[in-house]
Amino acid sequence: MIISPETVEVESLDDLILLTWYKPKVNKSVPPGFVLADNLLNKKGGILYPKGMELDTDKIERLLKLKENNPDWESKFSLEKSEKLIKVFKERILVDLDRFIISRKSRQEFRRFMENVEIIVKKYLDEIIPKDDMVIALYKVRFNEEISNPESRTPYYNHLLNTVLMVIGIFQQIISIFDKKFDNDDIIKGAQAGLFQGIGGASAAELFNDKSPEEQRIRYLEGNKSSPAIASNIGLDSNVIDAIKLYIDYYDDKRDFVNKDDKTSDYANVGIVASMFNEKISGLFGDSLPIKDIVDGIYVMATKQELKKMFVDALAKSLKLGYLFDFYYEIEKLSKACPFGKHGRPYPMTGFKSPVIYICRANMASCRHYISSSKAVTIFRKTGDLEPSSYGRCEWLSDELIEFYDKFYDQIKEDTLTRTRKGSEDK
Repeated sequence: MIISPETVEVESLDDLILLTWYKPKVNKSVPPGFVLADNLLNKKGGILYPKGMELDTDKIERLLKLKENNPDWESKFSLEKSEKLIKVFKERILVDLDRFIISRKSRQEFRRFMENVEIIVKKYLDEIIPKDDMVIALYKVRFNEEISNPESRTPYYNHLLNTVLMVIGIFQQIISIFDKKFDNDDIIKGAQAGLFQGIGGASAAELFNDKSPEEQRIRYLEGNKSSPAIASNIGLDSNVIDAIKLYIDYYDDKRDFVNKDDKTSDYANVGIVASMFNEKISGLFGDSLPIKDIVDGIYVMATKQELKKMFVDALAKSLKLGYLFDFYYEIEKLSKACPFGKHGRPYPMTGFKSPVIYICRANMASCRHYISSSKAVTIFRKTGDLEPSSYGRCEWLSDELIEFYDKFYDQIKEDTLTRTRKGSEDK
């Protein structure tokens, strides 16, 4: 698809069929809005259809017959970039959003979350993508993925739309349960940042969708460096563009903004959490992961101050993953209990259920709870705020955590054993 200020151009009749969604086998008609911007010519230069003619089912059928009788005939199709055509694209984006909402509502974890999101999407969609160029930029991603993928799959387009759904849901949860003031304008700008932060990589997906998952991820993130320029060209607000720049900074390991308390950082942080969650649940760059494992992983990142905890909490609460929220709330509570300046740190800080001991960041040998010698932990590279060094164990906080852990995770341990046994039986 080639976009100019006045036209939308596709390269062939097959591309036109795809663009119009004409599917004769399922009796799908061509919607109004596909108007020729130039004369359509036959092989000899004669006019088949004149400039200004609107394509409909009958005219598409005649072109298919012409192609059948003249296999070597081909032509580009230049269409007017009219309000009607933009409306068609926007309606299809809404259809796609509805499809994703319905799909996720079918899962218990997402049901209440998506019921709230659905209301906001229908209320604010015109404000989230108010400009024609924004609609076209999104639809172009969809179209280009369809024509470049043999199965007409659109994983990157899907990722953009699913990310905006998660952003809206996180904002809704924050507004309802956290002492954080966000208004409708924040939801709209945050949704725009989440939707368009990946537009650069998604727009180039046809160049790498046949590569390995690892290579796709590298090229996608590299492509996203053009997202701010695209966002600027399609008329997004400067705050939204700045948030998209922070999203790019994040993957360049420039993360000082994560714990800042300003609107632009908030828009970026919510978008990062939403995108990261979506990437893993959809299997964008590999196998899809279970929801609770994904949320546990991003909780661990929040513990390391690599994600803003408030937004991770909001995601977990909105998905009714109470056991994860309570577990990490307990870790936070214990971390603050150290009487010598909050030196206790859960260790290790990776993986589901793993932080089962506490170490002392300050190695407070004068503290009666401090144990060194054989129980010391050596860290070889910086982890969160822990520098490479050897650290003694805090017996008091470790015992408290283990007691809570054993009490709270009995059922989860049983579930884990059940899955393990089932996995063994299936082999």
